[in-house]
Amino acid sequence: MAVDIAIYAVTMAVGFVLPSLLWRSAASKWSSAVFFAVIVLGVAILLFTFIPPEGVLFDDLSSAGAWSVIPY
Repeated sequence: MAVDIAIYAVTMAVGFVLPSLLWRSAASKWSSAVFFAVIVLGVAILLFTFIPPEGVLFDDLSSAGAWSVIPY
């Protein structure tokens, strides 16, 4: 699972960095804010993956048979 997250993080980083490397002349004033938002999103993904909070949203429903029933 850690390898999957690492691959995802590297792919996202390349996806955000590569366009700026290919098109330097169009650097935006928002680039630092976007970079900060990407870092915050990455930290949130790692935090909620390895240390999920208590609650129904983060419960493991794989053994409860919840995949076959839509809970309306």
